[in-house]
Amino acid sequence: LSLLELCRFRPLVEVGARVCDWAAEACKEAEEGNKGSRMSAATLVASPLLWAVRHTTFKHFNGGETLEECLKKSEALAKYNVQTIVDHGVEEATGSNAWNINADQKIQILRDASKALGKRCAFMPLKLTALLSPSLLERLTSAWVQEDGSLTFPASSSELLAGLSDDDSKLLQEALA
Repeated sequence: LSLLELCRFRPLVEVGARVCDWAAEACKEAEEGNKGSRMSAATLVASPLLWAVRHTTFKHFNGGETLEECLKKSEALAKYNVQTIVDHGVEEATGSNAWNINADQKIQILRDASKALGKRCAFMPLKLTALLSPSLLERLTSAWVQEDGSLTFPASSSELLAGLSDDDSKLLQEALA
């Protein structure tokens, strides 16, 4: 089976993602806390695992770790009329004081990618939880879900704010400011 065929098996993908998350966290912890000391058993397993992912799966689904690496891959794909998706997934800061910083960083990434890639970039996803409180987004979504599972959105911003608690209203207004 090819790598892409294996990706059709959802449980395998989910387990693989969890294992990779664990391996990345184990290596990060080892790097931060154990400089100069012996490697833990977890790090001994995690390091080769991440190396294997980087040299197999990573090459199939990632254009690179820098914009320059992505440009090279994008140019190669453009020869076959294939557009790229720029998904700059960095760990964003959390909390209302970080939302504007995250938004500014995303805007800069969009500008840089747009300038460098032009029409070769199909789109760029945006993680709303980097711009708003995840718990607020959950409460908004649950307020819009009807008993039959359909969604009903507020007709106006005043209707939206009227349905929120004072704390949620303040959080939303801070995020939109």
